[in-house]
Amino acid sequence: MTPNDNIRRWETKFKNEIKKHLIKAIPKFSDNYFDLKLSSTLEDTKFAYDMVFNLKLNICVRIRKNEYKKFNDLTIRSKSLKNNQTELHKIMDDKERIYFYAYMTKDKNNLEEIYICDVKAIKNLYNKNYFNKESINADGTSLIGFNFKELEKVSIENNYIFYKYPVKQLSLFNG
Repeated sequence: MTPNDNIRRWETKFKNEIKKHLIKAIPKFSDNYFDLKLSSTLEDTKFAYDMVFNLKLNICVRIRKNEYKKFNDLTIRSKSLKNNQTELHKIMDDKERIYFYAYMTKDKNNLEEIYICDVKAIKNLYNKNYFNKESINADGTSLIGFNFKELEKVSIENNYIFYKYPVKQLSLFNG
């Protein structure tokens, strides 16, 4: 197993659950996530279809241990060990469209709390300096956190996607 395989183990393990929730979230997506175009002459005459419908998504996935639910925020790495690009840099550079964020059950066998949001909501809050104070991890990397309620609020105000499972009322306060 390579170090990269270890990093992606949760995405691999929960791929089907991630897919299930992305499908559930599709009705919440605005038109700018979809592309509908006429088929080419070749597609029309040889393959007998007249239109092509595409869903345009690049998805960032972060799956957290259950113990971190208490913070009620979406955390993003803001500093790496060797000053490489972090998730935050990639979001600010428009390399991602959707952020899939979930917490595992305590036994790590299922996902029990899921959030899907447009990264524009994260960028909006970041540009307003509306995030939790940067926290430094023991390994020297840093994270910043965005409150789920604030992400939902800015998403509603700007017609960005925001999906949560299970559906529940979020509080502005932790706990």
